[in-house]
Amino acid sequence: MNRRLVTVSAALAATVSFPILLALGGTTGPTYVFELSMKGKTWNTAVVLNPGVKPPIGKVKNKDIAAVLKGELPDFAADYLDLDAGGKFYLYYDGKSSWRVATNPNGDDLTTLDGQVANDGQFWMAGRYDMFLADADAFAQGKVTFEKGTFTPKKVKGKLHFVSATLGTGMTLSFKTVGKPTVLP
Repeated sequence: MNRRLVTVSAALAATVSFPILLALGGTTGPTYVFELSMKGKTWNTAVVLNPGVKPPIGKVKNKDIAAVLKGELPDFAADYLDLDAGGKFYLYYDGKSSWRVATNPNGDDLTTLDGQVANDGQFWMAGRYDMFLADADAFAQGKVTFEKGTFTPKKVKGKLHFVSATLGTGMTLSFKTVGKPTVLP
């Protein structure tokens, strides 16, 4: 069960991480690459019990996600995720209407999230994670903090909801950016 949580958490994080913040709207400005930290819970929806019976619920922690991505924690999720020795998720903030998420800082194998960021920083982003047989839907909602007087993202935090009938998993994760972003032209 812990493996499913980590797998689902990692996939959800990747899907959610990407759509956070875009600066100056659209995708015409620079891309801000943030490292993400995540934690939350995962449900194994493939386990069928009597109606009303609480299903297996696992806790997802950033260190577990890192161990799976590094290949240190044997987990079925490794078959459905882009593994990276760094063991982190990254949010590529392209603008106020499109973000991307990846398990590497190089921009390889990105998952796109589309939505909107309001003037006050509230955001709603959604996307589809599709790798091999692991298709999943992700929805992120939260707040972008901008540098004063601009739409330049300073930090992002929120909730990510992830569900995959294929994997038999649902997750709810809290996420936040860690440190200052790297700015790509």
